[in-house]
Amino acid sequence: VRLQLEALLAEKSRLANENANLTRENQCLHQLVEYHQLTMQDLSASPDQTIVEGVRLDFSSLPEAEEEEGPPRTPRTDNIGFLYCDGPRE
Repeated sequence: VRLQLEALLAEKSRLANENANLTRENQCLHQLVEYHQLTMQDLSASPDQTIVEGVRLDFSSLPEAEEEEGPPRTPRTDNIGFLYCDGPRE
């Protein structure tokens, strides 16, 4: 019984860590979508640019994510032009 309890506690800890990582990744993806939508709005608002209509995603029906410790990460562009969120990845 003791060994089973230890195994269950270890699995619970592993799942909690995985859940925290997935929550951070989910928040990062939401930030990337928001950044992309704002960028597309800026492009379509400029009279010099061709108006680009993109898909607008609505996340208002999703449950609120748990508050993460520390400041939110900002989407950045790498040297190739891909967006990413900086932060720890395991």
